[in-house]
Amino acid sequence: MSVLGFNAAFAKQPGEQITIKASFNEVASSLVVAGYSLNNCDLTIYDSAGASVNNNMISGNATVDGNNSDIFVKIVAGSDGQNYYAKFKTGWTCNAEPDQIIERDLLIQVREKGY
Repeated sequence: MSVLGFNAAFAKQPGEQITIKASFNEVASSLVVAGYSLNNCDLTIYDSAGASVNNNMISGNATVDGNNSDIFVKIVAGSDGQNYYAKFKTGWTCNAEPDQIIERDLLIQVREKGY
């Protein structure tokens, strides 16, 4: 499993199937009111033309961990030499406070390695 923030690209080979943990710790600590919980995540992966490739690159559903700060998703496939962009659109709730929607993007680089 790879643990990712959002300041670096994620690299994988086309045949790899890798579960990643996308960390949203900085979001929880930066909201103005304490006590928000990460409730859900709408994840879409786009190719360089802007078309969704979810059916080809996401296995299963993105899930939120029990600590309400990380999202797990299994990334599969992709074409060698291509870059993809994953958009994590997260929903945050807190008692008697307005819901928050926070987005983070992740670059996915697919590169065949070896001989």
